[in-house]
Amino acid sequence: MQFDPILSTSFADCRHRLGDYLPRLVKADTELLAIIHLGARGEMIARRISSGGAMASVILPLRQLVCDALNLGSLSILLAHNHPSGDATPSSSDINQTRALCDILRPLGIELEDHLVVTRGGVASMRSLKVI
Repeated sequence: MQFDPILSTSFADCRHRLGDYLPRLVKADTELLAIIHLGARGEMIARRISSGGAMASVILPLRQLVCDALNLGSLSILLAHNHPSGDATPSSSDINQTRALCDILRPLGIELEDHLVVTRGGVASMRSLKVI
């Protein structure tokens, strides 16, 4: 499935949502994953940044994400990872993993708020692109 690489989220919105993680994601030479757990009013209750596992790909730690969400009482999760290539278009792997996470979280009453792909040139939102 091909998506228009038009960037769908502004840096200002991304900065508000990711805070001090945004510069780290934008400057990284390898893919990093930011995970933010949110409570009932959208407040941040926990956050983590992890290595994507490879230079050019990120692997969502599905089991760990679900365990953390349940232990923390998260009602939603926000994910963001970078594409050092500069192309914010979500890869097929990004899309498949994101949809798999949504399928796991949905029956638990936990929402994936968004999965953002961050580059030096901008940010793409998988929710805006109708991936989730």
